[in-house]
Amino acid sequence: MDTQFAALSKFGVDEIVHEKISGVAKQRPELDKLLDKLESKDTIVVIRLDRLGRSSKQLIELVEDFEARNINLVILDMNIDTRTPTGTFFLTIMAGIAEMERTILKEKQRNGIETLKVKVFMKEDRRNTSRNTRVLNTPLSFIY
Repeated sequence: MDTQFAALSKFGVDEIVHEKISGVAKQRPELDKLLDKLESKDTIVVIRLDRLGRSSKQLIELVEDFEARNINLVILDMNIDTRTPTGTFFLTIMAGIAEMERTILKEKQRNGIETLKVKVFMKEDRRNTSRNTRVLNTPLSFIY
């Protein structure tokens, strides 16, 4: 956290807002307060893209709001600055990639949980049946 504050200070950020809840959360009061007080020509600076939003839809909506209100966005770790056309283009691409990564992670987690369920079921099944009569009663989607 200290390195993030240092990077923001080094960039020259006047006010640092720290949200203590997940970026996935629907209610983000500190971000909402910040967005309400931003004015035309202000610049919002974040360390990473996922600090602002987790889905490309959410990020694109924020960026569109920023554009409509003439507010700039800088993402330090990617060197993205929406004060330039190239920065706006890269932000759109990176938002899509960030959402894809998050979706892949969720998919891996779901698969891991399902695999664990199958393993637990098989272990329980072994305890309840003789070695010669074991049957695996799992959905076909788990048999590859």
